[in-house]
Amino acid sequence: MNYVNKRVVVLFLAIFMLIYPMKGVYASNNENTATKENEDKYYMSYLNTLSHKELIEVLETIKWSDMPELFEFNEDIHEFYKDKERVQAVIDALKEKGASYTASDMKGIRTLVEVLRSGTYVAYYNAKDDLKYLNEEDFDNDCISAMLAIQANENFGLGTSVQNEIIVALGKLISNTSCNTELVNNSVKVIDQYNNNVKDYMNDRSKTTALHELMNGILKAIKRDVRLERDIKKTEWYGNIDDYINSFKKIALLEDIDENSTWLVNNCIYQIAEYGRFHSDSRVNLKILTDAMNIYPDLSEPYLVAAKGISNNYGSKDYNDKTVDYNKVKEDGIDHYLPNTYTFDDGKMIIKAGDKVTEEKIKRLYWASKEVKAQFFRVSGSDEALEPGNADDILTIVIYNSPREYKVNWDLYGYSTDNGGIYIENIGTFFTYERTPQESIYSLEELFRHEFTHYLQARYIVPGLFNQTEMHKKDRLTWFSEGGAEFFAGSTRTSSVLPRKSMIRGLPQEPSGRYSVSKTLHSRYGSFEFYSYAFMFDSYIYGNSFETFVNLNEYIKNSDVEGYDKYIESLSNNDELNNNYQEYMQELTDSYDDLTTPLVSDDYLNEYEYKDIESIQKDIKDSTGLIDIKVEENSSQFFDSFTVKGSFIGDKSIDECNDWQAMDKKANDMLNQIAENNNWEGYKTLTCYFTNYRVNSSNNVEYDIVFYGKQGDKDFIPNILPIAVFECPDRIVEDTIIDFDSTSSLDADGKIVAYEWDFGDGETSEEVNPSHKYKIPGQYTVTLKIMDDRRGKASIIKKIEVQELKNGEIEETEYNNIPENATEISASYVKMNGKLGDRDLIDVFYFDAAESGEIDIVFNNSSKDKLFWVLSHESNKDSRIGCGTIYESALENVNIEKSGRYNLTIYKSTRDDSLYNFKIKGSILADKEDKKDNFMEIEENNTYDTANEISNLDTTIEASMGGRDNQDIFSIDVKQAGTISFDVVNKGDKPINWVLFKEGNFEEYIYGEKIFDEGSKEIYIDEPDKYYIHVYKVTDEIGDYTVKIKTDDASESVSENMGY
Repeated sequence: MNYVNKRVVVLFLAIFMLIYPMKGVYASNNENTATKENEDKYYMSYLNTLSHKELIEVLETIKWSDMPELFEFNEDIHEFYKDKERVQAVIDALKEKGASYTASDMKGIRTLVEVLRSGTYVAYYNAKDDLKYLNEEDFDNDCISAMLAIQANENFGLGTSVQNEIIVALGKLISNTSCNTELVNNSVKVIDQYNNNVKDYMNDRSKTTALHELMNGILKAIKRDVRLERDIKKTEWYGNIDDYINSFKKIALLEDIDENSTWLVNNCIYQIAEYGRFHSDSRVNLKILTDAMNIYPDLSEPYLVAAKGISNNYGSKDYNDKTVDYNKVKEDGIDHYLPNTYTFDDGKMIIKAGDKVTEEKIKRLYWASKEVKAQFFRVSGSDEALEPGNADDILTIVIYNSPREYKVNWDLYGYSTDNGGIYIENIGTFFTYERTPQESIYSLEELFRHEFTHYLQARYIVPGLFNQTEMHKKDRLTWFSEGGAEFFAGSTRTSSVLPRKSMIRGLPQEPSGRYSVSKTLHSRYGSFEFYSYAFMFDSYIYGNSFETFVNLNEYIKNSDVEGYDKYIESLSNNDELNNNYQEYMQELTDSYDDLTTPLVSDDYLNEYEYKDIESIQKDIKDSTGLIDIKVEENSSQFFDSFTVKGSFIGDKSIDECNDWQAMDKKANDMLNQIAENNNWEGYKTLTCYFTNYRVNSSNNVEYDIVFYGKQGDKDFIPNILPIAVFECPDRIVEDTIIDFDSTSSLDADGKIVAYEWDFGDGETSEEVNPSHKYKIPGQYTVTLKIMDDRRGKASIIKKIEVQELKNGEIEETEYNNIPENATEISASYVKMNGKLGDRDLIDVFYFDAAESGEIDIVFNNSSKDKLFWVLSHESNKDSRIGCGTIYESALENVNIEKSGRYNLTIYKSTRDDSLYNFKIKGSILADKEDKKDNFMEIEENNTYDTANEISNLDTTIEASMGGRDNQDIFSIDVKQAGTISFDVVNKGDKPINWVLFKEGNFEEYIYGEKIFDEGSKEIYIDEPDKYYIHVYKVTDEIGDYTVKIKTDDASESVSENMGY
């Protein structure tokens, strides 16, 4: 918004709303009365009041996402869908719109489809007699009639975003209802269209998604139709959809594929395998599958999909009658993708991992599990498995190298991969993958903690196997499972459970757009949005209503479905709880910058000496007062560990929740006290939990407490810490490339394995000898941290002074408030000075860019008011190539796409005086026309150690002396003998002297001269070495002068490295 009088804006909005009242928020009689700003929401309570004609008019104009109750169940939803005439009106409208949509007008088809799909979903998951018709054949046939109308439209096909989305809608509706051979064969048009443009369409996500949804919807409907039919030849599909099946061949055998297209190729191979039994000649499909195995690399995704298809659908015999042993293929695939196996806790935890998942990462994940387990047991109050003897007695963890390799998990293990990880309870295994920050906002450790919590929930809280008990049905535990997994992923060793920063990141800024307690506790799978809200509910009750946590756990442990449902409803209808929940979410949002994402510390990875178990037991007893102590020792692949168990008698009991909170704090204090009281590194790995709450006859609290930690190495040899050393200049000019050299760093008993540079300007490096450029003058602290192969660390810091590269100063020329009167920026590095004030709110400058490329603009604002800047090309002054706000100082990088004249506008909104300056670094035309740039000397250069190095010849160095600055010294590196011309020009009216020395001999100069105005001297240098030009004044007056050095063969005679 421009800075105009706000009262005028408010008045205008008030008048506007009186004349044009908003449609408003059509809320139901539940709590869903909130809406996002500037976005209408349509609730069923309102839609139920409309006539059929009015309803269709609304649905045609809104997005389906504007109907927040779709795919949920409540009384208003029930009321909407039990009216068969209303639903028939929607089907009829879909048929009508299907015949009339255009390439640019969807006519509301996607919304109409989602309303119908929602009905089938609600009917399927809620046993209501008056909704059964939504999953019956008559309803499906009516929908097929409407879908045929869509296909009959001349605009049916891939093309515009509207056309593509209509195909998506068609595929989704087929998936939820049914199809016939006519619908299927009409779809060949779309696949052929894709085949004919496959190279272009592979990179078009909209078209590829449309194809994917269509063919997946059809396959799902056909498989559902024949699920009870033993003789496929008796179905309408056999021999009647050959053209459709054949159309997948081209994509299935598309050899030139990449990561973006592999998934579609895999899908087409899968479709061919599944449709083999429907083809009039099934060997046609078998030939394609056999060709796929020969075309694609062994054990690649397409290879595995084809092999699996032959095994499942063709009796494990390929087209050439060769046996395809898919069990052997899977074994080879597992060995290929998961070659490393790690064993922990005497075989109770096994990790299978890809070769790119480092041993250090594996160790960190193991210790992360211990932190999560400790906090989980604190909250659950028990560490006893509900059903010992299940598969989860041994936990197996599978970790792939990357998201792409994770895709083969479907073929190797048979489990879904459209997730960040998944726990399969009946085999006691969870699957996940390593990832980069670019591939996921969550780290592997966060996802590991999440899935490990699912394992704990299934083993210690929720009886029965997933989805096989009444408690699991109707998504009762969906919010509980996912919210708990996200919550306990924030477990720490000594700070209980912390809210994770990554969970707050996607929370809507407007409170009105957030979930209520009721919506959170009735969440269902279908999106990941509810994960954050379920996490925040757990986080809230953990710190503010712990008895809620206790009650939930008890209802679930006892399989008390009726009690659980009633408790959920009581929580959902608790207005005070909801208000507190909303306030807590806002508190987390407000404190976002202060939040963290807990990850395990390096202490778990350190090596240290062995400590006998009796000493450990005594140390813990002395620091905690534990009684009835028992100890265990455990073995893992990389280390041994120990467990110390005992009973603790606490203070007088208040009530269970207050007692728990006191014990939680006490447990954290115990961990800190044990480490502080005893000089042994192993105590920094201790985790602690407490269970079996009770109150004794003296009204004192009692708990059983368990400590778990890493044992030291019996063959431990103390590590000699490395020594960090690096070399670099201590004074340079801005935009000079500096080479940092750390090769002198050493490790006496091993090797240095990691380098971590911090250049003090926000930039970092992990190279041994990095190069870096400072773009803004100032003082910088450079830090180098190194680590050896035994995790020993050392660091060193140095200061670097970055001096300004000066190329003169120019004052703005008023009045330069329009482009026609703009002040010229004559060259790069010229400091432009400006002032804005009462009657001067805009300054315009211009420069001519010699070529395309990047430029830097360095702004300095000396006022308290913020300034604004805009850069535009003269050919389109209204377009913004770059813009921003200047508070104090700012470095802005802008990409100049073409040469020509550019206008830089600087402006403000207040009338107080503001002084500012800026300079541009880049290819300005004046620089190209005159390459003989002038540069300023860098003080202090008054000694031979601090001499300014002159590396680039034919460059004029501007310098001055005066006051206490009596002399300046410059150096050159001469690489071979030859004649060098020294030009020293005195710009003042007082004489200056200059002399030339060779390094190592400062007693005898090679040449000397007193300069009154100009002096040029050619000197023959007879041997390569470093030489110094020493300029000094002979009076107290200030003297300005320049120095330039030239050679006949500059590239050979003088080194041109870093410097001016």
